[in-house]
Amino acid sequence: MKRLIIVALAVFCLSSLHSVAPGATRNENLGLKERVKAFWDAQVKDDWSTLYDFLRDPGKETDGKEVFAAKQKDKNPLTFLSYSIGRVETDGDVGWVEMEYIAGARKFPKAPPRQVMVWQVWQKREQNWYPLPRERLGEVPKMPPSLRPAEEEAALTGRADEFWDAKEKGRWDIVYEYCDPTFKGQMPAQEFLQRKALRSYLSHSIDWAEVSGDQGKVKITYSYKATDPSLAKLDPEEDSLVEEWVKAGGVWYRLIPAQD
Repeated sequence: MKRLIIVALAVFCLSSLHSVAPGATRNENLGLKERVKAFWDAQVKDDWSTLYDFLRDPGKETDGKEVFAAKQKDKNPLTFLSYSIGRVETDGDVGWVEMEYIAGARKFPKAPPRQVMVWQVWQKREQNWYPLPRERLGEVPKMPPSLRPAEEEAALTGRADEFWDAKEKGRWDIVYEYCDPTFKGQMPAQEFLQRKALRSYLSHSIDWAEVSGDQGKVKITYSYKATDPSLAKLDPEEDSLVEEWVKAGGVWYRLIPAQD
């Protein structure tokens, strides 16, 4: 019964997070679509001066726009011939755009071009939309909410919430029960409970959960303090991570990497 209540609450919370006024959602989608069109128009025109405003990281990019554009024309292996925009979805500051494009190899112009279909992920910052860099794609769900199983993600959210509640209470016996069966088969409970925790966990929030079949990911933001007495006076710190979960026997378990 407790699990059913938790899952129901998780479904409600997820639906609340995704409940945005229809007009606001339409405006966000239209705003993102306009940015996507400008971005891909520049891709097709090989206009790196325009793309500079989409791709550069202001904190790292030291070259001016002209130098950046000259470098990219030599470095980029693809030439984009055409594109079309499909569905557009937004959820908070994350957007997903269904793209179909045709691209050729810049150094091999006689090679046949390839047609590609992909969901491109965008993020809103400073009131505008930007394509999410490849190295940050793991920070958000790969697919838009409409293509993900909301009920299953709610169940995973509930399990992850219980797992982290146990960590905050120092109930490592409960934490162990949430670990995946393969890990528990390799490490007996007694050995696990003898491990010394390097952190005490103070609070957590679940940013999102994503399910694909029997595999799941959950992004957690949490606060903690080091358990080392010599560091006791330090203020709590905040961090985030994306956890992997696996479904076995109809139940979600935290997938523990082998090196842990």
